[in-house]
Amino acid sequence: MSTESFDAIQTDSQVDYEGVLKKREGDKEKKGGLTTSWSPKYFILTGSTLYLYTSQLKAEPKSSLNIKDAQIITTDVSKDKKNAFAIKQGDIYWAFQASSKDEMDKWVKLLQANLKKEPGEQPKRVLGKKEGSVFFRGTKNLVDSVGSSSLGRKLIKQFSPEADAILSDVEKFIEMASGKERSKEIVTKVIKLAAKASSLHQGKIVKGEEFEALKLPILRVWNTFSDCESSFSRDLPLLSRQIKDLHTHLDKMLRPHLTPKSMNSMRDIVDYFTDLSTLEKLFAEEKKYQDLTEGIFSTLKKAWEGLSPSDKKIILDDCLAQTAENAPKKMEWSDV
Repeated sequence: MSTESFDAIQTDSQVDYEGVLKKREGDKEKKGGLTTSWSPKYFILTGSTLYLYTSQLKAEPKSSLNIKDAQIITTDVSKDKKNAFAIKQGDIYWAFQASSKDEMDKWVKLLQANLKKEPGEQPKRVLGKKEGSVFFRGTKNLVDSVGSSSLGRKLIKQFSPEADAILSDVEKFIEMASGKERSKEIVTKVIKLAAKASSLHQGKIVKGEEFEALKLPILRVWNTFSDCESSFSRDLPLLSRQIKDLHTHLDKMLRPHLTPKSMNSMRDIVDYFTDLSTLEKLFAEEKKYQDLTEGIFSTLKKAWEGLSPSDKKIILDDCLAQTAENAPKKMEWSDV
């Protein structure tokens, strides 16, 4: 049995995006004329460098393209291929086809965002356990059923009634702000990721101390969100940055074990909740949003009462440390 049946090549460093795209290979002769070949390749975007791998199982890239100041083309790329886009860098022209309109939009958005960045280092790709392994195949049916039925909500409620209550309010908010379909999509992704993280913990694939390292980033988000109840202490840019920081810790912990599809799902959730326009809606003065946020604040207060003294001390000490760090520098006589 080959190791590929239970192991996979995985990206062991933080990147901006990765996934499979079909790439146009150029014209080839065929009886009756010329034809253009489109073949699936694996791509990793980091900084202003796009790395091309012949398959997801390859550790080394076949080639790379510096996209700094390149042109991203989304029209007239192909006459017969949907969801096609291209990168034009000088005389180089790479054309791609995504699996869906949403996937194409995601790639185009991130490519455009990275055009001014510095080139990224080649990602580290190593052999290790990942989704698709014996362990994950044994839990896949459970995870799928958890994400697509009421079972996931029941398990979350059993584990943490507060988390279930907050998820219900968040689901209602997204439906009002972005529509029912988007709400269902994000909540399903949240539940599936939670189920996979739980499986990793229960299977001892991820160590307890790795989960413990998430405590402070989570408590920071919790505390800053709670501060947003008052308009005087509300700091939405700070809340956005802290959610991104939590994502960095989650990415480091989960990337060695989850597929790019799952990692991209997590990125989609984070992008939604770190967008300042989304946060501004959440804390808007409109009554329909106020009722939801009041429910979330009430749940957080109840959860705070249930925290252990040591967890409360962690967040209070962190608040004091941040206050001291941001305090104006005391003037010394030597400064006069």
